[in-house]
Amino acid sequence: MTAPGPAVEGAGLIVARGFVEAMNGELTVEPAPDGGTAYALGLAEPVRPG
Repeated sequence: MTAPGPAVEGAGLIVARGFVEAMNGELTVEPAPDGGTAYALGLAEPVRPG
C-alpha cells in the first residue's frame, strides 16, 4: 500500500474547507518554517437565541 499523493490530499482539503466554511469557520494552510505544512482551523462559537 502506498501513501496518498498530492492530488488526493488536495481533494481532501477542498472537502474539509467546504465543511468548515459551511459552519462559518476558516481553514488556512501555509508553509511551516521547518519545511512542512501548517494547518489552522477556526470555528466560531454558536450563538444561541436568548
